[in-house]
Amino acid sequence: MTVSTDKLRAASARKVKWGTLLCGASAVSLLSAMPMAAHAQEAAEETLTQDVVVVQGIRGSLERAMDIKRDSNGVVDAISAEDIGKFPDTNLAESLQRITGVSINRVNGEGSEITVRGFGPGFNLVTLNGRTMPTAKVRAIGARGNYGSGGDRAFDFSNLASEGVNGLEVYKTGQAVLPSGGLGATVNIKTRTPFDDPGLNASFSAKAINDTSVESGDDFTPELSGLASWTDDSDRFGIGVFGSYSKRDSAAPSQQVNDWLVFDPEVDGAFEDSGYVRGDGSTQITNAPKDGQLYAIPQDSRYDLSEISRERINGQLVLQFRPIDNLTLTGDYTFAKTEAEELRYEQTNWFATPFDQIIFDNDGPVASAVFLQENNNGSKDIGFEQTNRAVKDELNSFGFNAEWELSDRGTLIFDAHSSKSESGGNNPLGHATTFVSMGAPVILQHSVDYRSGSPIQSYTIDDSVRGNGNGVLDVGDLGTQVQRSNSANMQHEVDEIDLRYVWEFDNSSLTVGGNYRDTTMDRWTFTTQQDLGSWGISNPGDVEQFAPGVME
Repeated sequence: MTVSTDKLRAASARKVKWGTLLCGASAVSLLSAMPMAAHAQEAAEETLTQDVVVVQGIRGSLERAMDIKRDSNGVVDAISAEDIGKFPDTNLAESLQRITGVSINRVNGEGSEITVRGFGPGFNLVTLNGRTMPTAKVRAIGARGNYGSGGDRAFDFSNLASEGVNGLEVYKTGQAVLPSGGLGATVNIKTRTPFDDPGLNASFSAKAINDTSVESGDDFTPELSGLASWTDDSDRFGIGVFGSYSKRDSAAPSQQVNDWLVFDPEVDGAFEDSGYVRGDGSTQITNAPKDGQLYAIPQDSRYDLSEISRERINGQLVLQFRPIDNLTLTGDYTFAKTEAEELRYEQTNWFATPFDQIIFDNDGPVASAVFLQENNNGSKDIGFEQTNRAVKDELNSFGFNAEWELSDRGTLIFDAHSSKSESGGNNPLGHATTFVSMGAPVILQHSVDYRSGSPIQSYTIDDSVRGNGNGVLDVGDLGTQVQRSNSANMQHEVDEIDLRYVWEFDNSSLTVGGNYRDTTMDRWTFTTQQDLGSWGISNPGDVEQFAPGVME
């Protein structure tokens, strides 16, 4: 073959960075053993020089993730922006679940926290571009309990949108160069910088979320994101911005039991001799617990409807400056805020033993009550409760990085940041949760039946004893009970300085340096309680009904 292949060798030997694939469009046709004329040779070389196609996208993205796994010293998994973008992930938790060994828990159907190799959310450390992130979370939204309380060190990934991330790295084994504290794993969130993709770049996306569970909110809510970056012609200065906004309304009907009470007949006695059975022997018992068999009784039965609204805002600003070819300075600011509110309406069926009829399912090791019916004198109460839960989470992080290539094999890296995370109550009273409890003492008979798979509550009402006597369950039968509130706040600050020097060798590297980290965490909670009509409803009828649109 008379055609010179120097340019082919040069093209194949050229290092490909950040997903760049070099393709010679005429390379295949040139690989021929047939002799060619001189002018044909010159034309072929000119074609090879000009027809170079630069492709950035899926292949480069996959190669980056593969290189991270291959070049790391420990067990590392990674996904890049392309892998994240393939799926309509609502947040980073749902992106992380695609990594082997990572599972997530969900709040109101959205991913929130991660578990890695069996270690729960509190055992994982989260870093942003290698910087330790503060964590603060007051748990109230979607909680089954009656109080929101200060959280723990678990990082809530639902506060971060997937679109603002360039890649995710999950370090499943410890390394000396990683911040300490990740017993399960260390998750590093990598964001975009202008020098990653020189020139002018911009993108915008808009999506609509359709949640069919909504009762009083919006069926369709927006999810918007946009990013832009620019570098000057000399690649000396660059600026990048990112912003996202997401809102979701939803509703969640549920049934719950405060507690199942389990009894051991050898300790607590047989069921027939318990306080759940009337002393005159009139209680009808079907499939009674077998001799020595444990038995379980539900303490109550509750219907709930929660209407939840969540609003999230993310933003990032990155400035980069390269005063000389081997020195890169980067300053960045990251902001995330999430506000969530839950309005919960509850109907409560408390059991005041003994029962008049009870049916057990005694096929298993524990005989469970699947039907309970209780007769009363018309003064037993049916409970109602309204709850307002609201929490605001906010993250602010300022960072600076300097990377100085002192030689072909040595790089000095300085990094510093100051970050703060806050979480606290945000309902109209400033509380995390506020409970308003009421009841109507009008129950003559009530029951709950679990046999169909869904609990069915039934009531017979008589309001002539303690109600207003009009034969209808209305506001005149209601009486106040105990009103409660819970306030909680959590704040975590991290100031960190990192200095290291990296020597690169042909097949290895050596990193030496030091890290200083100062963290401060404050957490407080308090509760209030107003015993108005007490749990026994001392003053039926003391709940005032306002005309529609009137509030005093």
